[in-house]
Amino acid sequence: SKNYDDTGLLKFEGTFKDGKRHGLSKFYYTSGRVLCEETWKNNKLDGPLKSYDINGKLTSELNHKDDKRDGPYKSYNEIGQLEMEGTYKDDKRDGPFKVYNDNGQLELEESYKDGELIDSKKY
Repeated sequence: SKNYDDTGLLKFEGTFKDGKRHGLSKFYYTSGRVLCEETWKNNKLDGPLKSYDINGKLTSELNHKDDKRDGPYKSYNEIGQLEMEGTYKDDKRDGPFKVYNDNGQLELEESYKDGELIDSKKY
């Protein structure tokens, strides 16, 4: 299935199964570049989700399981360097979350348990 805006530009394409989103879906900028790619299973986010900036650079990647954030998460700055990384479990931050400065050095490390901040350390 594909959706277009009023000017005929592709906005969305994805696959459906029995009327539900299932498989890869892509959303597009008006430039034609991919805005994000999502993986669906029976109308729920399930699998990788990647977001991109207007120039096509990856800005974030994370995983979903049964419509909830689950697994590794990474975000990147405008020049493509790792900006933040951590892990989600059952839609909550779980474990270490690390924030990096523009030089790629560790700036902040937070520890989470079931979404609750339990420790924070600045460098």
